Amino acid sequence: MEAKRWPTILATVPVVLSLAMGCTVVDSPESAAKRWFHAGLKADGQTLGELTCAAKQEELQMSGAMLSAILILGQAFLGGQSIEADTSAVKFTTIHDDGASAQVRVTGTVRVSILAMWQNQPIDDTYYMVHEGGRWKWCGSQAASAW
Repeated sequence: MEAKRWPTILATVPVVLSLAMGCTVVDSPESAAKRWFHAGLKADGQTLGELTCAAKQEELQMSGAMLSAILILGQAFLGGQSIEADTSAVKFTTIHDDGASAQVRVTGTVRVSILAMWQNQPIDDTYYMVHEGGRWKWCGSQAASAW
């Protein structure tokens, strides 16, 4: 009877270890949208590339080149001072998920600080997400009309 328990015990070891080490990453449209959003704020091109669908990779490369140029000029203007963003008031809500594609509504306010100045930037956007290569990826967005 003891020998029959070993396969069950061994099967649970990886699960217990990953929980104990905090390595559980839930991949959902909402969590992928959050990671993509935060990578964009940090200008983290590696993460943006990993979380962007194949159909939008070329567009990402072009906009990434422009953003890099703007950041270089901005850093020169600011004398190396950092730009900080408080995203605690931003909410991500999955409004559609069929397993292959999803829509995540991104709403709230980003508070941006540069030197001694700050500005609240409202956001109301819908991210289109696709399940590609075994994970959720950003594949476009549609900002809500202000009209």
